[in-house]
Amino acid sequence: MTERFKRIRQEITGVVSILGGVYITLSLATYSEWDSSLLVFTTLPTQNYGGIVGSYIADFLVSGVGLTAFAIPLALGVYGVKRLLGREGHRVYILGFVLFVLSSSMLLS
Repeated sequence: MTERFKRIRQEITGVVSILGGVYITLSLATYSEWDSSLLVFTTLPTQNYGGIVGSYIADFLVSGVGLTAFAIPLALGVYGVKRLLGREGHRVYILGFVLFVLSSSMLLS
């Protein structure tokens, strides 16, 4: 019975990761620097398809890591697919991805 709950938890984690990756991709694709965010206050309606939350997420990611932000939803999607297939992930992949994001954002700046 415990193995069944573990598998269900992995599948839920996979689906949530894939949906989160799709949402972040949608938010980044419709990012506008004039939408309301932490650094911009405006009374205009938000143009981001992710809504106000998507606007804040996209602004935070683009301001923080630049164009490398588009790699984050890709990594979430890969992680979600691995969870759905039941494959184990290693912590070294997470460390490698963090180093990739940091180094590529510095190189692209």
